[in-house]
Amino acid sequence: MPDSEDSDLGDDFSDEEDAQITERRDEAIAELKALKSEPSQATIDKFWDDYADVVALKSDNTTFFHEIVQEVGKRQKQNGVDAASIRPLFMVLVKKLPKLLEETDNNGETPLYSAINYRKPKTWRLVKYTLQCCDNNECVKKHVINSLKHLGGRGGQACLNLAFEHEVSDSVLRSLVSIANAEVLELVDSSKKTPFLHAVQYEQCDENRVKLIRLLLDKDMEIIDRHRTRDNPRPRVTTFLDLKYSKGGSAEYSVYGEHERTRRIHLGNVKFGKDQEPTTRTVRNELQNPKAKDLNPDSKVNESSKSMSTHSKKLKDQTTGDQDSGSRPIVQDREQLKVALTSATDEKQRFRQEKRREHRQDKATEQDVSRVEVLRGRPEVVDEATGNQSGAQASSDIKSNRAANTSLKRTNTSNPTTHGPKTTEKKPSPSVKAKAEPGVLAENSEKIREMLKLHYMRTRDVDRATSFLYGKNVQDVHICFEYVGPRAIKDHEFITRFGRDPDSGLKFDEVLSHVKFPPVTVERTDRGRHDMEFFFNWLYDKGVRRILEVDVDDRVGTDHGENDCNDMPHSDESIQKSLQKIVVEHLNWRKTDLDPQVICQVSSHTEGQRLNSTDNDCVPRISNNLREVTLQWSGNNTALRAWSEPEGLLQLPNLEIVNLDLVSSSHIYDNGSYTRKRLQEFQDRLNPHAVTKKTTLSSAEPESVTSQGSASSSKQENSLGGSEPPKKRTITVNLPESRKEVKRPPASGDRRETSEEGLPDDEHEWITSVGEFSSIMWGLWNSTLRSCQERLKASKANSSAAVNGAQLLQSLGKPVTVALIDDGVYSFDPAFSNRVIEGKTFDYHDGWIGHHYDSARGHGTEMAKLICKVCPMAEIYSIRLKTETGQDGQPTIDATSAGLAIDAALEKNASIISMSWTIPKPVEASKKRFLDGILRKACQRNVLLFCSPPDSVTKNTEGQYPWAYEPESIFLIGAAHSDGTPYNRAGKKVNFIFPGVNVNLGNGSNQRSRLTKGTTLNKEATGSSIATALAAGLAALIMCCFKTSAIHLIAESIQQDKSYSSSSARVSPDHVEKMSRHETMEAAFTRIGNTGTNKFVQVWKMLPPGNAFFDEDSTEDEKMRCVIDFCTSIYSHT
Repeated sequence: MPDSEDSDLGDDFSDEEDAQITERRDEAIAELKALKSEPSQATIDKFWDDYADVVALKSDNTTFFHEIVQEVGKRQKQNGVDAASIRPLFMVLVKKLPKLLEETDNNGETPLYSAINYRKPKTWRLVKYTLQCCDNNECVKKHVINSLKHLGGRGGQACLNLAFEHEVSDSVLRSLVSIANAEVLELVDSSKKTPFLHAVQYEQCDENRVKLIRLLLDKDMEIIDRHRTRDNPRPRVTTFLDLKYSKGGSAEYSVYGEHERTRRIHLGNVKFGKDQEPTTRTVRNELQNPKAKDLNPDSKVNESSKSMSTHSKKLKDQTTGDQDSGSRPIVQDREQLKVALTSATDEKQRFRQEKRREHRQDKATEQDVSRVEVLRGRPEVVDEATGNQSGAQASSDIKSNRAANTSLKRTNTSNPTTHGPKTTEKKPSPSVKAKAEPGVLAENSEKIREMLKLHYMRTRDVDRATSFLYGKNVQDVHICFEYVGPRAIKDHEFITRFGRDPDSGLKFDEVLSHVKFPPVTVERTDRGRHDMEFFFNWLYDKGVRRILEVDVDDRVGTDHGENDCNDMPHSDESIQKSLQKIVVEHLNWRKTDLDPQVICQVSSHTEGQRLNSTDNDCVPRISNNLREVTLQWSGNNTALRAWSEPEGLLQLPNLEIVNLDLVSSSHIYDNGSYTRKRLQEFQDRLNPHAVTKKTTLSSAEPESVTSQGSASSSKQENSLGGSEPPKKRTITVNLPESRKEVKRPPASGDRRETSEEGLPDDEHEWITSVGEFSSIMWGLWNSTLRSCQERLKASKANSSAAVNGAQLLQSLGKPVTVALIDDGVYSFDPAFSNRVIEGKTFDYHDGWIGHHYDSARGHGTEMAKLICKVCPMAEIYSIRLKTETGQDGQPTIDATSAGLAIDAALEKNASIISMSWTIPKPVEASKKRFLDGILRKACQRNVLLFCSPPDSVTKNTEGQYPWAYEPESIFLIGAAHSDGTPYNRAGKKVNFIFPGVNVNLGNGSNQRSRLTKGTTLNKEATGSSIATALAAGLAALIMCCFKTSAIHLIAESIQQDKSYSSSSARVSPDHVEKMSRHETMEAAFTRIGNTGTNKFVQVWKMLPPGNAFFDEDSTEDEKMRCVIDFCTSIYSHT
């Protein structure tokens, strides 16, 4: 019978034919049952000749492979088929009938699916044998992959997902992953998880799982490499590693986030069966796969619920939380790991001994069933269709009893080392792997986290890597840093804006994708420069331990080719000190002809520990881990010789790429052909010596755990034992003409300040009035907070007034957060000298990032100044939108980034969101649906939304977002002239109008507050964006008035030792909460002065000029009574 690749597998037979087929297949099964050892080639050929016509058919919607699986899955006393004995015959059938692998039975299961679903090691052997048939056989491989892609069973699972869920043996899992293509690895199960998401479950983190994850990362790298180019090393391609799954509605988990989630659950396990989420096979599996339970009566749900370790109980507060909201501070996270690793030191040795005993027992159990395979080798089987061989021919079969009607013949060959076949096997049961001890889990978890993090950061852009590691990144952790400040700065000013340690200012991950410094001066002492020492010490103090790319512009004078340049470069000693404590993977220190000894000493004083690890048993992490260097070449051949000598770059064990940037062609005095020859010699000298080896440098030991940052990186790693011979490698040299440098728009620190003359000296009346009010209010806010805290300390600690007051002060004392969604805020502006501008960005482009602490055009900076001018107590949270330049040369806002920005403001729990912009209603359905969902969530929350109408008369307000989504819940603010009349472009749909036409904010002569002294705009400004920022600032000021009043009344009750009553207070925390509602703030705006028909808010009527609030002789209590009166006058009780 011909091979059935194209044969008809149908089962349209008559009853008589069906009966004959069934009888013949029963005979074939009986032949298989009779085998107690591997058959000879002659026996295999005889079986094929006798039964080829029936084993190729599908009868009763069941293939012969399904029947084999069922027979192998039987219990020992049921006289089933022995998997090891039929191995060569089974593999021949697979190679001759590969299409049968795609056929399903009545349960919708393929043979591979059924074999996995039995949850028995002996049926899993059939899976392994099937996968072995794929070697050098593309036909079988094609059908196996199609089978793996099939979603079978009642649960709609794919084979690979099911294998992870049932904890299939590591060897089978590894084989499945090895043969799986991208489509198989992207399949999700009923829980919406991919195989990779199953693979990273914390409690399964043994050594084999580490290897399996490395294999999965290798497969991801294969996809990336197919799209990678020299100019695009991080292609924006989506693979199975990028897929996330949603849990609990809004929370999404990446592969890294899923590992972190299951890790937190494991460490914080407090109530097994109730609080712990299932991360392995549980009762749920039995419900989803009833067939497995029926076919395997011995299978039982794993009920092992070991007692928690003392450490797990201490961490029970970590049980809840997800990738977005559960991200704990990095330092706290490391301390918990230290406890987990240290507490398990004694258990690890015991675990290793147990594992060795288990290994010996398993080996003894399987020794007999595989002895014939080991001693005799595999029988040689030639596939008639492909000509492939499956092994060496067995000499004979072991004698055994068989059924009377069998036609197989066996040759009895005794084995001198055995006394007959032993088929002892463990009682079939679910293969429950031994659980690793806590210390082993923690150690392997660190390896996995490091592998995932480094691989992803090396192959993806910053925005995707941030999402992969931190989800929505509520903690605002940064994975890169680019300096965009002034070219000369004092160290304390820098520290003020960005913080000194991990707990202040910017929060960094331990690994940074890149850092970039333009020419910048901090201070100069002794000879040479030491500016970068300050910055890299600062990064180290902030917790940074690894940087994938360091970019420092250290060029001098004409070498720079731009306006800003250095007077002198850093000394070699300074460079070495700057980089000695941090691991660097790509060094781009742009100093001409950099000394190779300096390069080789990079990271020479790094900690001798694995990233994040505190375990003494961990293999030390390498010090010098440079994979790529970018060199500034003057054209001097001496530099090329120094770099390519054995004592030069060749000492870097992981070096893969050398980029040469020519400083200036005018410096080269040799002709082109001579220069090209010298460059070719440079490449030749590098590569003959390029051998991966341990060098004499103390800093040159290769890292123990790596993630594939390039196609060849995993192949170049030395074994931990160091016993393998040196492996030759190739160092790629990119010459100057092939190098392209990404140009990014100038940062705010690059722009030159220009003075403007001829501005009027008088401020806008609205600005003058609100500035006078806010400066006094700023002092009252601070003094009231201090007074309440002092009274709390002086009161009886256990009194009800003190306890209640402390709780209320904790919430009321927080500043009002205004989320400013714009083009960023330049945090180095003098207006923010005493502020830390926190935030995040969504302005990601190819090759560069627009950071939240810098402004693309200065617009966001001016908006922040306005808000701080009106309400100096407000906390600005800068969210930078992604903007592009439109056809008209004007900036256009990306709708997706707008939605993400609003969502980020909600995650930050901002009280006010200021959006001084407008975008057309999205045309693309998916973008509109996404933006609508975010706006819906915002309108349902107690957050005040302010936005602008279009300043162009040609644009229709009704079609402009965000206001057009829900006009009843979003303030639309228009611009007004100085006399309060509407600007002709304000539109009729606006809720209120604020100053916005030729607004002169003064030159500092009329400022009344030290903090607001620098918030003046030295120019006239026009537009609804100005008005929107002023409106947001006024809302923040009003909320601060309510907060201050409520705190003042609470402090009075504490001083009088009276129980505070919110219901009787003139201004209570409940009033403060209601002021964050749209309708309440709308009523307050209306009641401030007489807006009239033009909707202009006359702030000078907030408090009359003769009010005691403005009297310098009034006490603070008198002024606070005025504020309380003001709050009650504008509050709506409806």
